[in-house]
Amino acid sequence: MASRSQGPRMHQTLFLLLVLVALYASSAFARLTSRTLLRAPSVPVQLLQHVQRAEQAQITTHQSPFIVSRDVAVRFAPRDKPEYQAYTFNQLVSHLDSVPAPVKGQTFKQRYWMNAKHYKRGGPVFLLDAGETNGEARFPFLRQGILEILSKAHNGIGIILEHRYYGESFPVKNLTTDSMRFLSTEQSLLDAKNFKLDVKLPGVAEFSNNLSPWIYYGGSYAGAKAAFARRKYPSTFWGGIVSSGVIQPIINFHEYYEPIRKSAPRKCMKLLITHTNLIDQLLDLNNYTVTSTLKGLFGLPNVSRSDDFVNTLALPLGSWQERNWDPAVGSKDFDIFCDAVTSSKHVPISPRQAAVLQPPIKKIKWASATELDDLAKYARFIRTQVASSCPYCTEYGFFITSSPNANRRLVSKRINLKYSSEICHLAFPPGKLVSVPKTPQIKRIERYGGLAMKGSRLAFVDGSEDPWLYATRHSSHAKKRPDTLSGPYKLIEGGVHHWDENGRPKGEPKIIREIHAEEIKFVGHWIDQWNARDPLRPFSPSRADLPSSPALIPYLPPHPQQGTPYHRYTLVLLEQKQALGLAPEAVERTDFSVREFMRQNDLTASGMSFFRQKWDEDVSTIYREILDRLTIDTYEIDTYVGRPAKYDRH
Repeated sequence: MASRSQGPRMHQTLFLLLVLVALYASSAFARLTSRTLLRAPSVPVQLLQHVQRAEQAQITTHQSPFIVSRDVAVRFAPRDKPEYQAYTFNQLVSHLDSVPAPVKGQTFKQRYWMNAKHYKRGGPVFLLDAGETNGEARFPFLRQGILEILSKAHNGIGIILEHRYYGESFPVKNLTTDSMRFLSTEQSLLDAKNFKLDVKLPGVAEFSNNLSPWIYYGGSYAGAKAAFARRKYPSTFWGGIVSSGVIQPIINFHEYYEPIRKSAPRKCMKLLITHTNLIDQLLDLNNYTVTSTLKGLFGLPNVSRSDDFVNTLALPLGSWQERNWDPAVGSKDFDIFCDAVTSSKHVPISPRQAAVLQPPIKKIKWASATELDDLAKYARFIRTQVASSCPYCTEYGFFITSSPNANRRLVSKRINLKYSSEICHLAFPPGKLVSVPKTPQIKRIERYGGLAMKGSRLAFVDGSEDPWLYATRHSSHAKKRPDTLSGPYKLIEGGVHHWDENGRPKGEPKIIREIHAEEIKFVGHWIDQWNARDPLRPFSPSRADLPSSPALIPYLPPHPQQGTPYHRYTLVLLEQKQALGLAPEAVERTDFSVREFMRQNDLTASGMSFFRQKWDEDVSTIYREILDRLTIDTYEIDTYVGRPAKYDRH
């Protein structure tokens, strides 16, 4: 879903295939594109990349100086060579044995780019997940966006990691339903973890992966991954910044349009709701003459299916998401659309069209005398502007549909779940090894916490007018959380989709300057926490100053070892100056404090280690009870203790 904005534009991406027949009726669309290739039953990756490079030559990757075209796609003057050198990392094709027909040990070249000009020894690494596009499209964030802002402020390194199956980071040679079995959120999260643990950054002196805190950043889908990575691998990623992260999978996502309805110009929305209901009622007549005349009015006479027709009418709403505080990045298309719909200028229609459409409109009780004239303005915009111009299927959903409430309906009721999800089975026919599920398996994603997600050093930054708001941590369905340095919770008033990700050295509006300053501040706090840690690993047997370390928690219960059928037990070695003679039953588990116990009995902490035993549900129950009493996040424990040294593993 490559676009000039990082967000998953499902309302356009999912719609485009279903209106393909109609669009190909227009000569302007009768050409080979990377989007059409991705829908073919089997596509050589080299052919796809060739077409993508040709498209990239027309709209070259985000390099300055820029030129904004009529359609507001950001175009930049070409360079003789890329702005940043591409490096590659040998990434596993599959990290999981549970995948059908796994390919153990096979690797592919995963691309990444970096900027280390601000780096000083021990400085942080800011890893930006490129999400669903060619990683080169993220260069602005490395040059003057969030990576540059945070790296400059904290003497860090900015890195863009290209997502598997995008750009040139393909783990397969042909794109088929079966070859897509290695594309999942879990696989891509393991890519990031593996990259962090094993990458050797070329040309960066005095750098060690384990001596610098790594902070994961992402916007939209990549933002959700930043949250998941921080939750799942807290000892790998010291922090996570989630910008407009769609952390809650939603199959029937009619609330996508709610922020638009609430925030867009009122007159425009009122007219659009009226037009939508009027069109639906005309189509409900099932009168061939009325239907064909209506389609002709909108310049779509060759669209045979009515659901494809109304879906095409919804496309202008997609431009709401493209709004941005920076005109070099954002789009004015939505303003153009609303201006056309609300224009006071008369738009003539043919006598034949008026003769066919006016009688049934007059029979609609709520229709006004000017209904057809108003509809003609909407129709002219569609005629002139629109008619000429995969993890979601398996895990997330986000099938954008019409509101169940007619008074809030910006798009036709025919854009329902059945219609919006149809693309998944058209684009991905059953393979020999795998098939697209009937409905997305959203529990795979919900297990990370969904709208209830929380955690230390996990920041949520959202926009109040983002159409994806209801899938983010700032959804009205989510419980609000306090905004702290350890757990930032930021809402950009009037902001849309990951507005903090791009930046400008001079001339940022006040709300963007403020959010960037706040991000610099809370990341600085996280780095202070990192620096306060002892450079020796908490679990090193040579550790002698455990009592003064923040690694200690009030109680160290046996806890589930994630992804295995075991519980992990933590052993703390407490050295006695003399035998205590203390009976085990004299020690209460409730409110037990390791530090207080050491102080009372004059003990010295000399080391830590682990052992594990097979899963016992009773142990898990005890663990949950303990955590419920503590004012500490469940995932905080793994965050504090870090990854044990190899000789401590069992």
